Amino acid sequence: SPADRARFILFGVGAHLAVPYACIHHAFAIHAANLPDSIAVEHFEERLTFRQLDKQSDVLAAYLRNRGICPGKRVCLLTQRSLGMVVAMLAILKSGGSYVPLDGGITPKETVRFVVEDSQSSTVLYTSSFEHLVPEAIDRMCIDQAFSD
Repeated sequence: SPADRARFILFGVGAHLAVPYACIHHAFAIHAANLPDSIAVEHFEERLTFRQLDKQSDVLAAYLRNRGICPGKRVCLLTQRSLGMVVAMLAILKSGGSYVPLDGGITPKETVRFVVEDSQSSTVLYTSSFEHLVPEAIDRMCIDQAFSD
């Protein structure tokens, strides 16, 4: 309505503030350096400190860069909420790529195929429970195996 539109314009625009970091993973790096032993993320009973999250995401980011992930590349992330999902999101950003998130618990195989094609994702990162949803003709990597060594 016109009244709602006027309220949105009045209250929906705040002061313009300079953003101190160009990328979210740069802000993360500052927090990881300042609070390395603080809890960065938790899911049920599992936890990662900033130091652990930084290290795990660095390892995965290096692996992704070696596989050709760089600025302009998209990576489909097929998982559910987990610590691995957060590690993968941060790693994709650190590698320079963009992530295309899909919830493997509710996304049908045909939708996964469509999103991978439509987004022009070059790689699919997935958890082992969703391997059956990953299209055959694409570069793929199981997140579970990334840290099993």
